[in-house]
Amino acid sequence: MEKKYTIAVTSAAVINVILNFVLIRSFNLGAIGAVIASIIAECVCTGRQLYSVEIFHGCRPIIKAAVRYILPTSFMAAGIILIQWLFSGVISLILSVVIGMIIYGTSLIIGKDEIAVHILKKARIKICNLF
Repeated sequence: MEKKYTIAVTSAAVINVILNFVLIRSFNLGAIGAVIASIIAECVCTGRQLYSVEIFHGCRPIIKAAVRYILPTSFMAAGIILIQWLFSGVISLILSVVIGMIIYGTSLIIGKDEIAVHILKKARIKICNLF
């Protein structure tokens, strides 16, 4: 299994280097090209690892669990895109991080994610103990 992980990571790294060269130099995309190359490389790595997991364990439970996080992630992305459109510079970065965390966390709590609800309960207990 370790060999398959190494193959997935190495192939993603090679793809990333090639796409960086093509997107940054040939298409003059700069940092955006680097981001696109990294995202594609990570998708290749994840896809290769999911393929390996499917062979050994089946990936239906993994996909089913991942689908729960698509909607909160979409809400967060929409909020960040809106902030990037309205603001620029350091303010945009700070607002993107803070608002993104708030949107994602709230979405997880509304969706009754076990980990988010557990963290919220622990925080509530600690806050109540302060008073």
